[in-house]
Amino acid sequence: MTDITDLEKQLLEIDKNDEAGSTSWRLKNRYHEEGFDTTKRELLQKLETKLIAYGKYLISTVFSPSN
Repeated sequence: MTDITDLEKQLLEIDKNDEAGSTSWRLKNRYHEEGFDTTKRELLQKLETKLIAYGKYLISTVFSPSN
């Protein structure tokens, strides 16, 4: 779970930096072009992977027939 919250914190920091800088347009769309900074995109992919794994874990432990 700490991995998920760490990724969320990193994404929030990127959003704060975007809001304060010249990249505020990135907060309003998902447009990506070759050569753009891919940090946020990579963090979102990692977050998605972690959330899927966590969801599977919850289903297998909390909602298993033996519980």
